[in-house]
Amino acid sequence: YAKSRESTMAFSRVLITVPAGNSGLCIVNDQLFIRMATTEEIRRAFVAPAPTPSSSPVPTLTASQQDMLTAFSQKSGMNLEWSQKCLQDNAWDFNAAAQVFTQLKMEGKIPDVAFIK
Repeated sequence: YAKSRESTMAFSRVLITVPAGNSGLCIVNDQLFIRMATTEEIRRAFVAPAPTPSSSPVPTLTASQQDMLTAFSQKSGMNLEWSQKCLQDNAWDFNAAAQVFTQLKMEGKIPDVAFIK
């Protein structure tokens, strides 16, 4: 079974994003270009892929961020995952995160799962 150049297609995708919220992105334009594949693209497409690295893409925290995270979790009663999200959403400003946490807790907007340790 041989793949002919005429039947092999390639594509390119372009996303244009703008900042949204504290740490998110909003896609404002999404373009998909479909075309005939080049000889080089065909050659590279049908070889065995390299193994996927097993290291975690999660960034590590600095020592001071880890200390702040532990303290915030103890003070708020939230688990580490939700405490970290709150701190990240407030640019690692402990006081700002505490104020937001207090307000959201008073409004009943923090789910019970945030307090499961």
